[in-house]
Amino acid sequence: MMLRGYIDTTNPSDSSGWRVWLDNFQYYSPYPATLKCYKRMGVPGNYWYTYTGLQVTLVDGNYTQSGTQWVTYGCPPIAHFGQQGSSPPQAHIYVDWGGYGTMAGRSKSQIVSTRKIRRG
Repeated sequence: MMLRGYIDTTNPSDSSGWRVWLDNFQYYSPYPATLKCYKRMGVPGNYWYTYTGLQVTLVDGNYTQSGTQWVTYGCPPIAHFGQQGSSPPQAHIYVDWGGYGTMAGRSKSQIVSTRKIRRG
């Protein structure tokens, strides 16, 4: 079974729009997830997404690091918390515009905006 989906999000500091696309997710530890970054273009009511050429593969417990090309380009800071126990199984991927590079540990109370991958 292939799990695919996406998160649509807006950067609160500059209102730029983004889509994080889950391109691949493997159902065994450490649950690698390959994500691609798309930038929202257009005007309200007439949006489209352009692929930035950036992708990242994260495993359970990883997040996009400050200073990496993904974050410097403006793609949403992402954290990966493994497989969520449900049927069908889902990836547990979050967007945090507060920036995981500055987080101490994995306290969910510090997550600014949490959105799970929507099936696509």
